[in-house]
Amino acid sequence: MNSAFQPLPVSALATFLISVAINYFLGKDTGKKDPMSIAPPGYFFAIWGVIYLLFLGLLIFLCFYGRLPDECFYYLIAISALNATWIVFSWSDLSFRLPMMLVILLALVASCGALWLSIPRLAFDSDVSYIVAKNIVSFYWGWVTAASVLNLCLVLKYNFGVGDLGLLRTFWIVAPIWGVIMFVLMAKRGLGEIGYIGFLLSFGWAIIGVIKSKDKVHAPLY
Repeated sequence: MNSAFQPLPVSALATFLISVAINYFLGKDTGKKDPMSIAPPGYFFAIWGVIYLLFLGLLIFLCFYGRLPDECFYYLIAISALNATWIVFSWSDLSFRLPMMLVILLALVASCGALWLSIPRLAFDSDVSYIVAKNIVSFYWGWVTAASVLNLCLVLKYNFGVGDLGLLRTFWIVAPIWGVIMFVLMAKRGLGEIGYIGFLLSFGWAIIGVIKSKDKVHAPLY
């Protein structure tokens, strides 16, 4: 492995650190800005801390052992840039910010998926490091996949006036379909490498969060 710093890995790390800083300064109260009955309880969003720590570890590793194809680093940069852009729109008071946030999240989902699919086994010296890297990416991917459905519900509530029961039904229709589509994409690469465990964990965490919110809706889970 090459132990020298490489421009693209360092750029990916720098972009990530900038996005974390933007999250810290602008994202503290974004969850309170657009309250929604089906949103998971606040402590469920602590998963972002786990995601950021895992991603930081991966990016530091890649700075010293950056053998991934260039396209992977472009995806890593795009993921952090999109994350920061989503926070900026969430913080803003623009009238069209919720639809734009949804578009940005969908782009983030696509970027995570493209990164996951682009990571080659030959870029790592061992199966363990390869599987860990894939699961870190899929952990991020699973959470933003669920978050995109919640953002869709925000658009329906604040831009189209859909009520709590309609939001709940929308989530339980769209989230399973969206999750299955993502899982099928992973299955095309083969399930034997178990690089999808992270996706299942974070997507499942979001699902549990919505289940926890059902008492605020006073409606059955369908």
